[in-house]
Amino acid sequence: MKKIASLSVDLEKFSKRLESNLKNAQRNTAERIWEHLVENSNMKTGAYIASIEVEDTKQDGDKISTFIGSDMQVTSKAGDSYNLGLLLETGTMPHAIPNAFGWGEEFGTDPNFHPGMRAYNNYKNALNANIATYKENISKAIREAKWEKQYKAN
Repeated sequence: MKKIASLSVDLEKFSKRLESNLKNAQRNTAERIWEHLVENSNMKTGAYIASIEVEDTKQDGDKISTFIGSDMQVTSKAGDSYNLGLLLETGTMPHAIPNAFGWGEEFGTDPNFHPGMRAYNNYKNALNANIATYKENISKAIREAKWEKQYKAN
């Protein structure tokens, strides 16, 4: 068959545009989630809100990730350090607090007993509130990674 016309797509160029667009979509969505966290957090202290950050978008093999969180730590009476964001997100069970005399009572009015704390699910709520935004940003990234028309007549 005599070649009269041909169509071709440069997959490498398309792939690079798509990769760049997906990273931008990921970052845009992460920033929207961050805004939701800051506006709707149950913790209204300036220090905790200010500690919530969006890390740089990174690619590891075929995976593009952007992490959102806080490095703010709280220290127990025993000197153990815990991530405040994780404690708020997951809550804690009632527990005895160690003291100089051993463990506190399991129940009652002992000052060495912590009643626990309910989970606030700030991050989960922010992620769920932005699922549609994430899907739209990914769809837009794919649509905008259009390949250049590469055709020629012989």
